[in-house]
Formats: sequence, structure tokens, C-alpha cells
Amino acid sequence: MHVGRWQFFIDVGGTFTDVVARRPDGKLLTYKLLSSGVIRGQCEKGSTADCLIDSRRIGEPDDLWVGYKLMLLGPAVHEQYRDRYGAVVQSRDRKQTHDVTNPNPKRKRGVLSAARVLAFDSRTGSLRLARPLAAAPRVGMSYELRCTDAAPVVAIRLLMGLKLADPIGEIDVRLGTTRATNALLERKGAKVAFVTTKGFGDILKIGYQDRPSLFDLNIRKRDELTSLIIEIDERLNARGEVLRPPDPREVRRQLQEAKTAGIEAVAICLLHAHVNGTHEEQIAQVAGPMGFSHVSVSSHLMRLERIVPRADTTVVDAYLSGVIRCYVASLRRSMPQARIRLMTSSGGLIDAAHACGKDTILSGP
Repeated sequence: MHVGRWQFFIDVGGTFTDVVARRPDGKLLTYKLLSSGVIRGQCEKGSTADCLIDSRRIGEPDDLWVGYKLMLLGPAVHEQYRDRYGAVVQSRDRKQTHDVTNPNPKRKRGVLSAARVLAFDSRTGSLRLARPLAAAPRVGMSYELRCTDAAPVVAIRLLMGLKLADPIGEIDVRLGTTRATNALLERKGAKVAFVTTKGFGDILKIGYQDRPSLFDLNIRKRDELTSLIIEIDERLNARGEVLRPPDPREVRRQLQEAKTAGIEAVAICLLHAHVNGTHEEQIAQVAGPMGFSHVSVSSHLMRLERIVPRADTTVVDAYLSGVIRCYVASLRRSMPQARIRLMTSSGGLIDAAHACGKDTILSGP
């Protein structure tokens, strides 16, 4: 790290983002916010349609929230639930329904009105708006401050006292994030085509035929991350010697069909590629210019003799790398001069430009 720079140590979780910052003079600061990047507050006495008062904002840098979108929220209402006997139970607030057996029923908040923040006075905690809100704020009503920046950037701006229009400059950022973990758990990664040697298209489904519950009669197979299987007519022997090279024209045709079908990323894992990765590299060279968001090559990622774990790793990398790279790109747009390093699953740090899906599944302290 560079002495004299702001230094940030950030853990982005599924719900909250925690930040520890070291100022150039060595003083430590901490901050916590929602991982959505939304800042919440409550209207207090004196709030009007064009100026909201919130004493909890007192002490924050002047004009810090200029340009943010302020959204005034209505009262929380319960979604409809039924009790354990199937009867709909009426709620006391606004005659909505809720489940008396659920101590924490799900609530929804509606946006009553929204406007941009024109000025912010840190002495009074007043947020003056560019235009009056359509709904008059009342004491106790909640509001949100939103912008397009990710949560780490919002926290960095707040701690440095920078407005949206101010450049962040040269800083050091060490970041752990659950972005890849969440994408894997929620199945929100890329649409992946698994490219392998002809005759081995079912290798991911067969695996090692492990049965976690040996005597379970109701066997549930795992959900596959791949959307398409492509078998390439090629073959190497166990020593890596070429028995049958791939046909570039046929490879291009198969990949083009995958691209037309909506495939976004490609995972290439061929038999014996850990000894000789030439065929994988040839296929990757064909796939590279075709516009896929990411091309993962097993011989580059994991030179492991066993094809099953090598294939699993390659598919996971293709599935998640696009998610991580989009996230890093969004951080770069907001902090072009920052040195950003991501925590890997092993607990080490890697330059954000080199971060990939397989290394960030368990990123974070």
C-alpha cells in the first residue's frame, strides 16, 4: 500500500457492507451500509414537500447528497398470508392481511414520490429537493437516497466527503465480496456451453456417481450449471499425443449455433488436456472473436489429471466470471484511479483486473 493515500478495507455481504478506512494521517474510520448502496433515513419535525429534515444526517459533509435520488416511502403493509388452518387473518393496519403464525411477516413499502437532492445542510440535516414531492412527508415516514454507484463506492465517497460529481482519485481498496457466491446460490450466472471431447458430454452428470444419502429412495440430482453440451470430434492419448485434431470449421459451426441459441459463456474441457492443451487453445481461439462474454479453458485454470473436477471448475469459472467482471467494471467506472484488489477464496488478494469466477466463490473474510 502507498503511504499518504486513503486505504479502504471492505467486506460486501449479502445484506450489509462493512468498511474500515485509514486516512492519510493514519486515523481509522468505520462505516456500515446496505449492500444495495441505499441510504435510509426518517423524516422529522419541520419536513416539507421540498425539504426533508433528518437529524441523523447532521455532521455529514455539506452537499454530500447532492444529485442523489430521494424516494419517499409509504407505510409498510403486510402481504397476504393464511394461518396454519388456512384462514385469512386481517391485519390492524390498513385492513391488510398477515399470518399470525409468522412473527416477521414480509412487508412491502411503496414509493410515494421521488426527487433529486439539490442541496444538503450538515448543520441541520436538511435535504433540499430540486422540486417538491407529490406527497407531503410526515414525521416518522421513511426515505431512501439512491444513486448508480455500488455500495463500496457510496461508502468511500461518504468517508472522504466527496459529492457524486467529485472524482475519487488515487486510493487503495481491498475488497471481499459475496457477489459470486450469491450468483451461484441463486443461479444467476451466465448461460454456459460445456465444450468437451466427443463421447464425454455426460461427464458432469455422471461425475463419480457419489450418493450423499446412500439409502434415500427419493434421489434428487443436482441442478447443472450448463445450458448446452457441445461435443468436439477430437482426441488425445494419455501422453498428450494427437490422435485426431479438431476441425476448425466444424468447431466454428457448433459454437455459432450455441451463440445463436443465446449462450453467453463457454467452458472448454477436453480429455487429457492437462498434458497437452493445444486442442483447447485452438477451440478458444475460434470462440474468442465470436462475442462470448467469457471463455474458460481448463488447461489454463487447473492442470488436473482427473477430468471431472477439472470440468466442474471450468464450468463454474465460465458461469461466474462474467458476474465478477461486470462488478469490477462498475467499480472501475466510479474509481478509475483506484487500485482495487479482491480477496480470493484462499484468503489472498488478487488485482481486480485478473479476478475470475473460480477464485472468488468464497471471497470475503
